[in-house]
Amino acid sequence: MPRKEKLKVFLAALAMSVMSAGPALAGDATLSWAAPTTYTNGTPLTDLWTYRVYFDTSNPPCPTSSYWEIASATTAPTPGTVVTFGLSELV
Repeated sequence: MPRKEKLKVFLAALAMSVMSAGPALAGDATLSWAAPTTYTNGTPLTDLWTYRVYFDTSNPPCPTSSYWEIASATTAPTPGTVVTFGLSELV
């Protein structure tokens, strides 16, 4: 069994919806993505603990940028599992 480690998910091509919330340039965003289910070698993923959503003012942000760490609801996602992360009070 592979050792437990954090899986870094880069979300450069992430679909995002932004809604206005109050003053100009402020808002909320909901990020959604399909959970990974296999390692790059094709074996089932069994030790997914967290996701990292990187952010920065550069495009695209790099792994040395700031990030939010989001706990995975399961260590072994099944096909079709969708992860959602909400942001609010964006300026």
